[in-house]
Amino acid sequence: MSASLHGLVARHAALRGDAPALRCGRVELRYAELDARANQLAHVLRGRGVGAEDIVALALPRSAELIVAMLAVGKAGGAFLPVDVHHPADRVAFMCADSAPRALLTTEAVLPGLPETPGTARWTLPELLAEAVSAPVTAPDPVDRPLSLAYVIYTSGSTGRPKGVAVPHRGLGPFAADLAERMAAGPDGVVSQLASPSFDAMIIEVLMAFGPGGTLVVSPETLAGDDAAAFLGEHGITHAFLPPSVLATVPRSELPALRALMVGGEACGPRLVDAWGRDRRMVNGYGPTETTMAITLSAPLVPGTDAPPIGSRAGDSRLYVLDDRLRPTPPGEIGELYSGGGGVTRGYVDRAGLTSERYVADPFGEPGTRMYRTGDLVRLLPDGQLAYCGRADDQVKIRGLRIEPGEIEAVLAGHPAVEQARVLVHEDRLGEKRLAGYVVASRAPAGDDGNAERHVDEWQQIYESFYDRSDRTAFGSDFSGWNSTYTGEGIPVEQMARWREAIVSRVRDFAPRRVLEVGVGSGLILTPLVGEVEEYWGTDYSASAVEGLRDRLAGEPETAAKVTLRVQAADVTTGLPRGHFDTVVVNSVVQYFPHEEYLRDVLVKLLDLLRPGGRLFVGDVRCLPLVDAMWTGVRLAQLAHEPAPGELRREIEQTVALEKELLIDPGLFGTVGAGAVDVRLKPGADHNELTKHRYDVVLHKDAAGAQDLSAAPALRWGHELRTEEELAALLADGTALRLTGVRNARVAGEVAAARAVRADASPAAARAALA
Repeated sequence: MSASLHGLVARHAALRGDAPALRCGRVELRYAELDARANQLAHVLRGRGVGAEDIVALALPRSAELIVAMLAVGKAGGAFLPVDVHHPADRVAFMCADSAPRALLTTEAVLPGLPETPGTARWTLPELLAEAVSAPVTAPDPVDRPLSLAYVIYTSGSTGRPKGVAVPHRGLGPFAADLAERMAAGPDGVVSQLASPSFDAMIIEVLMAFGPGGTLVVSPETLAGDDAAAFLGEHGITHAFLPPSVLATVPRSELPALRALMVGGEACGPRLVDAWGRDRRMVNGYGPTETTMAITLSAPLVPGTDAPPIGSRAGDSRLYVLDDRLRPTPPGEIGELYSGGGGVTRGYVDRAGLTSERYVADPFGEPGTRMYRTGDLVRLLPDGQLAYCGRADDQVKIRGLRIEPGEIEAVLAGHPAVEQARVLVHEDRLGEKRLAGYVVASRAPAGDDGNAERHVDEWQQIYESFYDRSDRTAFGSDFSGWNSTYTGEGIPVEQMARWREAIVSRVRDFAPRRVLEVGVGSGLILTPLVGEVEEYWGTDYSASAVEGLRDRLAGEPETAAKVTLRVQAADVTTGLPRGHFDTVVVNSVVQYFPHEEYLRDVLVKLLDLLRPGGRLFVGDVRCLPLVDAMWTGVRLAQLAHEPAPGELRREIEQTVALEKELLIDPGLFGTVGAGAVDVRLKPGADHNELTKHRYDVVLHKDAAGAQDLSAAPALRWGHELRTEEELAALLADGTALRLTGVRNARVAGEVAAARAVRADASPAAARAALA
């Protein structure tokens, strides 16, 4: 069999030139016509200077002309670089700059969106085809050899930089022959071309058709679901390649013509084999781009079995399952898969260092040969096939495309608003894989992009609407709007009354005289305290709230004389006297702040308003370390069905990721410049989200009067101390100590349930842990 793709077409053109070769829309070409058109275009390319080892980037829509251009570049002696015209402009620009193609071949419609690369000519295909009409129909003098470059294809890069893989001709012929045999493909085969041009599965589809002399049917667009099923049926497709995640979207329909189906690019589950492997031959293929498409092909998959194997070696590849010291693992034991033989590509374009890391000397081959380290873990099955066991690194595959999360992380981290980024794969209960990006916001400098201001404005509008609709006669005792996240219903009024009394009691313990409350709202804290103080200042960003309080106080002149109310945001201290207040209260407010830097700014400004010895009370802070536990409890309380193991974890992770309120680790308060910090659990016997998942903090202006407990001995409950009597005896003489390891009964169940969910336990097991 020919060593090149264009050689396969030329052989069939010579032997059976009238056989159908290519269809796309209304275009139908027989092998002789396809070969002749490729020859003519190759002469034009040769005349424009394309020769051995020259790269020609093909930024062409999915079409018959794209296939002609691929063959023509090879016949001219060059190598094609497929460019998906739907890819982001930045990626296309990088590919062209990195590979330095001699020319970029495209169409007039696509050309305006393509980058200009110094040293790269830009040609339009219609222009070249018009010139090719008068060119010879015979092939130019061949200049390619088995080791000559056939094509360059880009794959994802772990450092954020895509990698161009240089693929020679030599692996194509042996793989095409083996593929035809495993797929039972022959001259009567009709093969679909559905893959993106930048995905090397496209080359598999082309070889599946042209290897045995069958017909390739090109879809003008990427298809999935009902559209893919319609395409397969309407065109009488007999052989197809589909990544498992795409196949999972295709409805199970009658496709009597479809005799063979190849899956690959990602792990294939047994349910797909059960659905699609009963009425036809179904083959699993595996192989990274660096090893010329696929290095393994399975025997026909058998429905009703567990995880399908990835198969045995394909083409002239040699496979090794090695341990971390490059020693062969015993059959059945997991090791990393290495590939040697003719399928190993040259390496990465212009990246010698990375090539030397992944393409290593082959100790089992001839001197000077190399093997490629795949990074995939496998084990040898008794029947000689390999089972895929996961990745040895962070690389993933989504819909058959190999993706390095590091590349996406690098793009996310490049945004000025992002300090750190992490990209993970989530899989739903149907096996659909999706990428999820998690980011840590950077600390925005003054004059940032306005996101913080928009965030505050959004909450302001919500509360303006709420207070505008509220019954102002109830201000000071109105608990409407305090709904339980667990049930969606209002928290019982008696519990809310105890919650308020606990807060007021803590503030009252300071014996306050001059008080500032930031976020005064409807006066829930002001009302019970204002009669005991000399001055009570209140600020709120809701004009409706301030207006409502003023209306209520209008009938109480004595009280109103003590109270000063202002409409302003928490970070605005204009008009507030510095060094004047002995107590500042910020209760159930900071969760609405846009980010950590805004919180820090507010705390520093409020500390500046305190007189020496004053304190800042920050109440009802949502606890970041317990957010997983809280949402686990909430989700278990709301479950109306029994999700599969892993699905509940992903649902909770997504809910946490979508949290709009600010959650704070208690340790943050020790970094804002206060003289002393006192973090306190919420008091009371009620078990609701306000007592379980919130805490209070007292920040002291200075350390005067504060007790330093850093040197006090720390004793662990249940270890150094086991009973209340032992504890009472130690405290009897007034000695200070720190007690650790005390179980918080309010949240212990949810913490245990969250731990079970993270381990992908069943909902029943998580509920048992919750209890």
